[in-house]
Amino acid sequence: MSRAHRNPSGTVALMPASLLPFKQVWQRLARALPPGTALIVVPEEETPLRRSLRRVARQLRQRGHRVTAVSAAHLMR
Repeated sequence: MSRAHRNPSGTVALMPASLLPFKQVWQRLARALPPGTALIVVPEEETPLRRSLRRVARQLRQRGHRVTAVSAAHLMR
């Protein structure tokens, strides 16, 4: 299951719920992005969730939204 979170800067973060323990890390990354950007964190493993999140990122970009997609491993470094 994934979870979306909107921080005060207007950035939307979408990622697997398993990354909630890393909330401070992804929130810091989200705050550094331009307002209105969607932050999408995708799992490393090739899973249905990864494919779905990548599809969402692609569709948002096609509709003109700014999207930053990063791998979950990037947050855990």
